[in-house]
Amino acid sequence: MKFRPCLVTWIDISTKQGWINQEECDSFISDESENIVYQAGFLYEQDERQVVLLNSYFHNQDLLGDVTKIPRGCIIEITML
Repeated sequence: MKFRPCLVTWIDISTKQGWINQEECDSFISDESENIVYQAGFLYEQDERQVVLLNSYFHNQDLLGDVTKIPRGCIIEITML
């Protein structure tokens, strides 16, 4: 297998849209109910900045499907499958 399968557990980025007051902003940034994402894929590469996953690929061709870049600071755990 060219790329190893893995499960990456990571924290999704959150946004509060529109105009809010400072109290609402403070409440938003201190909210501990983070959006945890569990994403399975094929490990393409990783470095100190990011982890890159593929959803799929053709083994005997130079075709990669659905590339995802996850910032290293968002990653909780990487489990090789």
